[in-house]
Amino acid sequence: MKRNCVKIFGIQLIIRKKLIWSKSIPLAVNCQECYIIRNICRTVQLYQKKMYGKDGEKMIPPVRIHGRKWDVEEWSMFKEIRDERAFNGILNQIIENIQNGSLKAGDALPAERTMAEIMGVSRPAVREALRALELLGIVKPVPGGGNYITEDLDTWLIEPLSILFKLNNGYLRQNQQFRAALEREAAILAARKCTQLDAAELWVILARLDAAEDEKIRGELDRELHKKIAKIADNPMVYSVLAAADQLTENIVSGTRDYIMKKNNSVREVDDQHHRLVKAIINGDAEQAERCMSEHMDTIERYMEEMQKKS
Repeated sequence: MKRNCVKIFGIQLIIRKKLIWSKSIPLAVNCQECYIIRNICRTVQLYQKKMYGKDGEKMIPPVRIHGRKWDVEEWSMFKEIRDERAFNGILNQIIENIQNGSLKAGDALPAERTMAEIMGVSRPAVREALRALELLGIVKPVPGGGNYITEDLDTWLIEPLSILFKLNNGYLRQNQQFRAALEREAAILAARKCTQLDAAELWVILARLDAAEDEKIRGELDRELHKKIAKIADNPMVYSVLAAADQLTENIVSGTRDYIMKKNNSVREVDDQHHRLVKAIINGDAEQAERCMSEHMDTIERYMEEMQKKS
């Protein structure tokens, strides 16, 4: 990048709403780029280290640049893109920041203009990458309010799997077979990792399910039970893909659980399966948990086929 001009930046270090330090710094910048993030961050961090010692490295107070307030940490999580396509570089940096915890569910992303300036790319490139992340369900745009990491990262695979399912002309039974395989693995893992607290929470869900009379509420509790088992399995990939597969099933055949709960004699059958499944998981019997889940999944598939024939 050719640097062919010099601008003066006024930096103010503000802690607890009090002006602690102010300085004008000449920085070499590109005519098209208004801010040099790296130099600003370095200046503030050096001052913090001098003022607070090692603790200063953990503190990143607000900085005012031309009257605007920025969080240096928000800027420093991204870097200039050099050796890869702008689109790929932007995607990789956002995903890496989610992986390492710098970006968490619900966090706001910097403005498009800010990201473009930091990464040294065009705003259309940033917009294109954000749109791709939106389609994947990772980023959620708010009109007039910027872009945010989605609140529920556990279910971001729903949209990609839905698209894949449609492109391959998938059938409901194929999706259920996929889900059943994941449910069996989740039951095995849950039996190996179930704690006393997990066991208590499973019994509470079962008790609420037994006491509920409304079919819709029972359907929701049934879903909550399966989600809890997947959580106990303590495998984020299994949980995420399972949540996507389950949601996809619900999208294709609306009210699957409601139908099962309304079916004559099906409630008793499903309840019995749930109790035996939970008991196996709490007792740490992985083989029995797998058998119970397989039986339960076969029952669900049978009722789904009935629904398809009647529709």
